[in-house]
Amino acid sequence: MPMQFRLTLPAPSDSTDLVHFNSNFNPYTSAAILKMSFLTMTLRHHHVHVVSEIHNIYSLDFHLASGIWHVLKDLSRTIHKAANPTIDPFESLPHYVNPNCLSKIGMTATQILLIEKHSQNMLLNTTSIDQVFSLFRFAQTVALDAVCK
Repeated sequence: MPMQFRLTLPAPSDSTDLVHFNSNFNPYTSAAILKMSFLTMTLRHHHVHVVSEIHNIYSLDFHLASGIWHVLKDLSRTIHKAANPTIDPFESLPHYVNPNCLSKIGMTATQILLIEKHSQNMLLNTTSIDQVFSLFRFAQTVALDAVCK
């Protein structure tokens, strides 16, 4: 009998309760989460792929770039929805949020709202190694700016 038939999947949980983080179980968990989070991680060699070493053209790993891009989009859509509850976050969002709406939620205009005008993932550009690192840092800065406001 093939191996996949011997594996049993656990029954799906009906619970929607959140599992609260408890650092008493492992004091290193916080550091590990920060090390692996898209917003705080450091690029490593396996995150960057060589397109052409001779021409100094590299790209960020597709899965990493997509993950960061989705985090940016999610943060942007959350801010849009909080600032204007009448908008549909599944539709195309405006490139601009009324500053009065932002002030109601205690937020100033942030760069992450400009992400909505990009239809393509800018992190998937193939460019020099310095530009790959620069785009990565820019994405993290924009996201952290949105989270901290």
